[in-house]
Amino acid sequence: MPATSRRYVCSDCGEKFRSSLPRRVDGKKYCQDCFLRQFVHCNGCGEVLDRSRADRHGTNSYCEDCFSELFTDCTACGSEIEVGRAHAYVHASDDPTENESPEELQERTDHYCNSCRDNLFRQCANCGNRHLRNAMRESPYGDLYCQPCWEASCIYCSDCGNITWQRNVRWHGDEAMCPDCSVRTDEWDQKNFECESPTYDRVGTQRKFGIEIETSRCNNHWELYGGTIWACEYDCSVSGKEFISPPMFGDQGLDSVLDFCREAQNRDWRVDDRCGLHIHFDMSDMEPEQLFSLAYAYRLSWSLWKRFVSDHRGSYGMCGSPRYSLDEIRASKSWEYFVGARDRFEYVNWRAYFKHGTFEIRLGEPTLDGPEIVDWVSTHGLFIERVKNMTFDEIDAAFGDGSSSTRGFSFCANFVWQDHPELITHLRSLSQRYHGRGIQIRGRRHYPEHAIFRSA
Repeated sequence: MPATSRRYVCSDCGEKFRSSLPRRVDGKKYCQDCFLRQFVHCNGCGEVLDRSRADRHGTNSYCEDCFSELFTDCTACGSEIEVGRAHAYVHASDDPTENESPEELQERTDHYCNSCRDNLFRQCANCGNRHLRNAMRESPYGDLYCQPCWEASCIYCSDCGNITWQRNVRWHGDEAMCPDCSVRTDEWDQKNFECESPTYDRVGTQRKFGIEIETSRCNNHWELYGGTIWACEYDCSVSGKEFISPPMFGDQGLDSVLDFCREAQNRDWRVDDRCGLHIHFDMSDMEPEQLFSLAYAYRLSWSLWKRFVSDHRGSYGMCGSPRYSLDEIRASKSWEYFVGARDRFEYVNWRAYFKHGTFEIRLGEPTLDGPEIVDWVSTHGLFIERVKNMTFDEIDAAFGDGSSSTRGFSFCANFVWQDHPELITHLRSLSQRYHGRGIQIRGRRHYPEHAIFRSA
């Protein structure tokens, strides 16, 4: 049954109007026209609102609670946007906790409209999430990464400062280097050897010497960059690198060899049959006669030196037998003429004289055993100092025709290494190791021919 209409007086215009359901606001009654002119319904909850106090969005009006729940301001441009269409960005918490309240989460959440989102945000090329552009970093490929993804996969090169992938860096202590900078640290020059008060008890010679060690494996060798005086170079004949000492001297130079080899062994470096061990000795202070005596002695003692290396090394083409005769030495017009006719791949490379002012002992069993290398240096250092002043006839008397390693070893044990019994023992053990038998030593009475033997 329809409601009965009654007469009312509008609280705004004062006009009488008839209505079965008058519009009431705060106990006051309004006619239809005044109500629509002065009031509006909230599009959210339906509450009647004074038009002057209602929040509007487009053609819709909202109470304060509904508006704050349904709309927010764009953090960038300030325009009103629907919460459901806004793009929320939550800033990282300085002290994240598991029990964070919604109010606390809201405090660190920004909202952006579509336009500002497109202008200010970029998608992380790694995780796919969007982040503020000014909070992102470029990858080595120029892609944009969010901060967590960047820190997990990228790093700055400590040398050039460029960004590189963590998977490609080489670590030098605490410093990371990119592949380009690592190429420079993959090979490097030697540094000067310095010693203020050298001793010469073990080395057997005051002349300078240098070592070349070829490796088949030298994993992480770049970590030594800047931390060693030894140079590192590429050598096409080996699968590793070649490490070259600077010119050294004294027992302290031997200590440098021991230190380097200890480091190599700690890193599990390796050598194989293709590798070489080469020792240079300075010749710059020698007279031609002394140089010829050395060449003569090394030619005549070839059978002796072969006893201290394996058969493979003794026949290896990179450190082969001497290709000159004793008569060729006697007939040479000058030292330069003799050296110019030599092959550098003989077991003693005399051609090093032209380039370095040295001669190079190429016959050496490849090893990273520091004591063995040190003994090899001392063995030749003592030999050089003993034979350099001997005449050809005296060398003939010492080694005979060169065919007997026993005679050569006996001479050296009695007149060259006599003050270093540990060297003699070591050399005999090398002969035993590589050839299954040691070398006998004859007494001094077998060398009466020259006064040089009697006075030694």
